Amino acid sequence: MNEITTQHASEITPTKVEQVVSCLTTCHQVQKTFGAGGDKLKDRAKAFLIILKDVEFERVVKALEYWIGHEQEFPTPADIRRICEGKPYIYCSKIYGDLIRKRKDLYLSHKEENYIKHYEQRVFGEYN
Repeated sequence: MNEITTQHASEITPTKVEQVVSCLTTCHQVQKTFGAGGDKLKDRAKAFLIILKDVEFERVVKALEYWIGHEQEFPTPADIRRICEGKPYIYCSKIYGDLIRKRKDLYLSHKEENYIKHYEQRVFGEYN
């Protein structure tokens, strides 16, 4: 009988580090990093794997890939953990704008209202 085993990020291998480095390199190239240098991506990848050691490795990689397509800033391990746990706090200005326009004419669901509230807290909160 074949036993299915789940590899967790804690089982750090050079291949896993390189996969995470690849994702973080893409993040670094296309997202706002606020002066963070790309020369330490291998160290960052190892830190991500250590911090997310209890998460299935494939979920970490998929969450990083998801992040690249949905966020503007470089991720933290906490951001990736939220996605892995099914609780992404990723806010998109286009979605926000669409909901604000929709709100003028239509009733928004509770989920949509919460999205607007959390988006405004995250993006505008520091300015209020």
